[in-house]
This record gives sequence, structure tokens and C-alpha cells, in this order.
Amino acid sequence: MRKEKWTFPGDIELEYKIPEGSNPVAEVAKCVQYCREALA
Repeated sequence: MRKEKWTFPGDIELEYKIPEGSNPVAEVAKCVQYCREALA
């Protein structure tokens, strides 16, 4: 996104089975962290 200078916001869609012992909020938090690291 940064390389292409796109200005629209990204979104995260939770489309996988939630692992046992986790919850949707925790899984989205993992995805957000991944995106931050990938876009850094």
C-alpha cells in the first residue's frame, strides 16, 4: 500500500476458523500486528 501510495484504508476480514482457546478479538489483534509489521 505504501509503495503504491494508495490512500484508502485497509481492512481485515476474519475468514478462518477461530482456534480453540482463542476468540475473534484476539485473532483480529494478531492480524493487525501482522499488518503493522508487514507495512513497516
